[in-house]
Amino acid sequence: MLSFKRQKYLIKKAVSVGDDSKIQRVIAHSAKLRRHCQRQLIKEVGAGNVVAVGAFIRAGVDIAYGGHRAFRCAITNGHLDIAKMLFAAGVTLSNLPFDPILETVRDGYAEILKWLFANGAQIAIGDFYVLNTAVDMALNVWPSRPWGAPEEDWTACVDVLLDHSLGWRLSPPEVEKVAKRVAEFAPCKAKATAWLAEVMPPPER
Repeated sequence: MLSFKRQKYLIKKAVSVGDDSKIQRVIAHSAKLRRHCQRQLIKEVGAGNVVAVGAFIRAGVDIAYGGHRAFRCAITNGHLDIAKMLFAAGVTLSNLPFDPILETVRDGYAEILKWLFANGAQIAIGDFYVLNTAVDMALNVWPSRPWGAPEEDWTACVDVLLDHSLGWRLSPPEVEKVAKRVAEFAPCKAKATAWLAEVMPPPER
């Protein structure tokens, strides 16, 4: 029987040319090899290696490994093409162990945000919190904002959120906070003002 090191080499070689049938044959030998491929899938996703990811998916490598870490890696690294591949392979946006909308907003990927909404993703952690996070990032007051990233990335995210979030019902304290943020955030002020009018609770009689 081939050594584990040799089997890993064969997998690496098969992945480099997209030979999924060979990957299937190799990983059928042991659970240890399957776990190796699950971890390797995540690495290839992070690197944006479409050929390798496609080969692993077709070979039947578990894309749900580690709580859908591969999908999370795809959206947080801006790899929309790979996110689409994983979605087509069975990732369900409604039952992920993390909030894909919030993850995408934090990294400023407006195109991925549009795609998530278009495919039924829902905000899990709270509408106001997500919008406020996007505005904080755009205003450069979020402590973990990626260094050197342009504010336009989050301006675009705010714009997408306002397009897809009409109908949120906010409490009076939340309305006050949002109104303050709208006043600070000139790029989307007109749209945000209109959105605020939609979500404000009706006046008490």
